[in-house]
Amino acid sequence: MDAPNGKLTIKHEDIKNLDMPGMTMVFTLRDKAAASQFASGDAVKFAVEMQGQTMVITAIERAP
Repeated sequence: MDAPNGKLTIKHEDIKNLDMPGMTMVFTLRDKAAASQFASGDAVKFAVEMQGQTMVITAIERAP
């Protein structure tokens, strides 16, 4: 977690809309302040889209 820069490292399953297999990678948050709401190890559900060459999380919440 890199809260000051609005980035989260997430181990994710396949992201079908981006044709991406499951892996661990760093994502940028559209709302950088949201990074401070999560702690290492939190399970999350998120939506991501391409913005230029960058994958940006557009929505994120804790998973039940």
